[in-house]
Amino acid sequence: PARGTTLTADALGDYIKARIFGQEANIDRITSLVVDRLFAPRDRGPVCTIMLAGPTGTGKTETARLMAEALQLPLFIVRCNEYANQWSIER
Repeated sequence: PARGTTLTADALGDYIKARIFGQEANIDRITSLVVDRLFAPRDRGPVCTIMLAGPTGTGKTETARLMAEALQLPLFIVRCNEYANQWSIER
């Protein structure tokens, strides 16, 4: 979404769906949740925390990256696969 435009779940969803294919229903759910929480009264802390789980190549990281980019918010990624075996933990 362009700077200075009104943010809606539909506009955010369209922005992400233009770059991620085959995940329309999931993107709609995520964007609706994020926009609802973004404008809800809150103290400090993150807007919301979402865990995206699934097979490789389904657009999880790209969805998160695009959402953070569109909202101009920082993105923190924890890659759990790096902790899948004992050799990875020793890093």
